[in-house]
Amino acid sequence: MLEPRCGESPQVRYLRGGRRSNAPPLPDRYSIKRDHGWGGYKVHFTETCDAPGPAGAGPDAQDATDPGTGPARAQGRGEPPNLVTNVVTTEATVPDSAMTTPVHQDLAGKDLLPAEHLVDSGYPSAELIVNAARVFGITLVSPMLLDTSAQARAGAGYDKAAFAIDFDARQATCPQGVASSSWTPCRQHQDEAIVVSWPKSACLPCPARQLCTSGRRRQITIRPRELHEALASARTQQTSARLHPHRLTE
Repeated sequence: MLEPRCGESPQVRYLRGGRRSNAPPLPDRYSIKRDHGWGGYKVHFTETCDAPGPAGAGPDAQDATDPGTGPARAQGRGEPPNLVTNVVTTEATVPDSAMTTPVHQDLAGKDLLPAEHLVDSGYPSAELIVNAARVFGITLVSPMLLDTSAQARAGAGYDKAAFAIDFDARQATCPQGVASSSWTPCRQHQDEAIVVSWPKSACLPCPARQLCTSGRRRQITIRPRELHEALASARTQQTSARLHPHRLTE
């Protein structure tokens, strides 16, 4: 599990223990996150969070080779503690997503990479989900930012998920069965994207136009195939309540 904690000193009172640290101080920076503003630093903690074992399971049901069900649990000593495996301090203005890969690199150097990494919503992106799986063999688990289109926000009408995307044919089909007329790769905010458009001749007379667009034709912007599929999979897990339980603490 990876989580940021804000407003600490660079020494973090030496891991919240009140002890002094010999680490050199970092320059102060002021940052705002949601409705909280602070000047200083941000600390990124990674800790283990093994799932609890079945209630009443005895020693015979435990696997001594499994760190989540090892001797401590078999001997009736309770659940194993969560252990801090990595700590990184940054200036407050450094975005959480900039630390995802460095944290994974730190964990790899300690031979402590997890199979799944549960993170706050500020850490992942489509690129980072793909990179974590490809480079580190990690499944990044997080509440992803959902579709922010007007249709998705209103909970009515045709949001992006309602459109069928065929990357091989470089074409998309709307819920009314009309194929797109253009497929335009581009860059938006330094990221690769694809703008898919439908013809005005189909959108203007469409009986479902009010569910789709207030303009003269519908356009949607999607990511390249690998990133699009990674986002779609993460959002499906999230909305189907299959996301693993985890704490979101800042």
